[in-house]
Amino acid sequence: NAWVQIEFATATTLGNITITTNRSYTDATNIKVFGSNTGNFSGEEIEVADFSGVGTGSNLQSFSQNI
Repeated sequence: NAWVQIEFATATTLGNITITTNRSYTDATNIKVFGSNTGNFSGEEIEVADFSGVGTGSNLQSFSQNI
């Protein structure tokens, strides 16, 4: 498992999220996005998106989800 955490300086409400990957250069099969109101990620977080098929094919691919 690999993790990327993005932290905002203040509480931020997002309406949607878009992630672009290069399918030729990833070993990932899916990407899960979690959100937290506290930033602790100690059980209070929720899953807001789950993108599958990430490493299928070649070239760039974008995944979008309203949250």
